[in-house]
Amino acid sequence: EQLILMTTRFYKCGIRTEHLTGIGQAIETTCRKVLDQTWSQEYKEAWGWFWHLVSCSMTRTFNVLEQKHAEIVLRSWSNCKAKMDTIDLGESIFKELASVAPYLVHLFKRPKRIQAAQFVSAVDLLTSFLEDPDTFFVELRQLTIRHIKY
Repeated sequence: EQLILMTTRFYKCGIRTEHLTGIGQAIETTCRKVLDQTWSQEYKEAWGWFWHLVSCSMTRTFNVLEQKHAEIVLRSWSNCKAKMDTIDLGESIFKELASVAPYLVHLFKRPKRIQAAQFVSAVDLLTSFLEDPDTFFVELRQLTIRHIKY
């Protein structure tokens, strides 16, 4: 979660995937110089593993941002909501869910209209991540807490 937020902020500052190697080298070199005599091959391998893990995750986030996936998802979801009212759209989602994953239907016990509105609201929340990841994670925590009882 924090890495996604940080990567999104870096992207807004102009940092891109091709900059990650240099950033990783700068961090490792700094640590090596600070630790001087105590730096070892073991440290080098550990820092290599760590930066590989971090940069792979950051690369996935950068790729999404660079390919404009967020804009496409937001635009298409907005178009869906413009073409269909909330209840009809939510009922369509539930109908598709019942078709592709019928084993999940029993988990949704609320009246059909309420559940339909909640499906649309859930997709709204998920797509809000694309615009404002900070707010998304706050809202997601609250949603998770509400759903623990299920």
